Amino acid sequence: MPTIAEKWFLDGKAEGKAEGVIEGKIEDAQKMIAMGMSDEQIEKITALDSEKIKELRASRKSS
Repeated sequence: MPTIAEKWFLDGKAEGKAEGVIEGKIEDAQKMIAMGMSDEQIEKITALDSEKIKELRASRKSS
């Protein structure tokens, strides 16, 4: 049975990996937006929700 410290370490490692996957999807979506792809296409490819894609598109316009 893992110690509490080992469990925290494993939990943190899993959480970090999940965050990395999401960050990768966001970076991909930003590239797709720059390429002119539609929100629907980006949503299908990245599995990000439409609200996140709209947020990314809006932040690109304000930069």
